[in-house]
Amino acid sequence: AIGGICTLIGAFWVFKKEQINQEKHAASMLYFDLMSIEDYLKNERGSVNIRYSSDWQNMISNCAILSPDNIKKLYKIYDLIYNYNYHYRLREEKGNVRKESILEYQLLKENMFWYENNSIDMERRNNDYQEIMDLLQKKYGE
Repeated sequence: AIGGICTLIGAFWVFKKEQINQEKHAASMLYFDLMSIEDYLKNERGSVNIRYSSDWQNMISNCAILSPDNIKKLYKIYDLIYNYNYHYRLREEKGNVRKESILEYQLLKENMFWYENNSIDMERRNNDYQEIMDLLQKKYGE
């Protein structure tokens, strides 16, 4: 009986450890994917489409630290990225890509950075998004 209990406790401990490692990995992947997107919005000057992980939904679902509001915000950001990517590719086929003319480009900036008085401060994240980035950074840094 004691051997069985020890086995159960050991199995539970291994399961919890694996779960914690999965969450850390997902938080890290999500954090660096968002950092890459930020970098694109801030610095990309050429005719290059945005890059992002197609596995973003799994990364989000593996981050138990995220609140429903955090998740809603991330879904909005990734929906904008998907739509931006789609419109970029359509314009690329026609040979006339101007990122600034794609509505989602501006909306992405407004959803990720500080937006006030019709001006975007690209050096400062908005509060909701900053909260998410802090949670992710804290989780993968544990």
